[in-house]
Amino acid sequence: MVKVAADTLGKDMQEGGIAVEALELYNLALQKAEMQKPDSAIVYFTKAIELEPKFAKAYYNRSSAFLVLNNLSGALLDIDQYLALSDTASKGYYTRAAILDELGRQEDALSAYRIAAQKEDQADKAFLSVANIHLRNEAYLEAIDNFTAYLRYHPSDGMVLHDRGSAYQLLDDLKSAERDYRQSAMVNPDLATAHANLGSVLRKLERYHEAVDAYTDALKIEPEDAMIVNNRGYAYFLAGDYEKAVADFKKATTLSPDYAYAHNNLASAYIKLEKYQEAVDAAGQAISIDPEYGFAYLNRGIAREMVRDIRGACSDWEKAASLQVKNASDYQASICKYIEP
Repeated sequence: MVKVAADTLGKDMQEGGIAVEALELYNLALQKAEMQKPDSAIVYFTKAIELEPKFAKAYYNRSSAFLVLNNLSGALLDIDQYLALSDTASKGYYTRAAILDELGRQEDALSAYRIAAQKEDQADKAFLSVANIHLRNEAYLEAIDNFTAYLRYHPSDGMVLHDRGSAYQLLDDLKSAERDYRQSAMVNPDLATAHANLGSVLRKLERYHEAVDAYTDALKIEPEDAMIVNNRGYAYFLAGDYEKAVADFKKATTLSPDYAYAHNNLASAYIKLEKYQEAVDAAGQAISIDPEYGFAYLNRGIAREMVRDIRGACSDWEKAASLQVKNASDYQASICKYIEP
């Protein structure tokens, strides 16, 4: 929920040119707000505004009460009025941007956040909000620029370092992603996702043993996370340690029985270990979960060939080829042309 920075809750009887009656209503409204009675606060702020239509602080604080009630439109109108009346306003810009963001007016929100940053109204949060909008929109370079601006204020924010690393990873800048994930994990050692994503980057860099170590660090924090267990298994697989890969893939399927990808990975590892019937069963389980999983058909076909179920293998490869799996047609061409109709 959007929040507005609180104004002074003390008695304020020094507003230049504001009628005493309006000031009394205003301070009564502040008291109601402090007592967590936003409806009553709105009533008294409104009465003060009716007496003094240019009472900027009343608009500002009524917007806060509207926000407590999640009345975003009312809050936005009041913030706009406050900023129009207060030439020297140093706050309200960020709140206005956040309201626009929550209302789904993304382009307006981006412009408003930039103004907030220029006005130094919660500039750090403004940069972070802009970065997150760009990240959602897959504008990764812009996201990185704004994450970097935020980190000038908070260089040890582990979650933001992680998110900037994610943007770098999505741009395939793996070295920069590795740097940010490592720094994120260093300043926030309990952030499992930083360790896990570091593992994924190291795996792509073909540094498989380091990837295993990173995934293991993540699993010390989240030992029941099936995806991290599966990913460590894949790193073991790529490193040629198929027994450990099998152990992780089996654990991942136990933790998440409907995890088709882990079942198929298990089939791949069994094929490497020449345990072909187990591979047939594992790939079959993946297919039962996701009947359109082309790579599972490819794997089951390979395993079926090795247990001399040639017709079954050819049927699987035909299905894999129909699902646009590369190499499936090559398997068909090498063997299936000899099968009688």
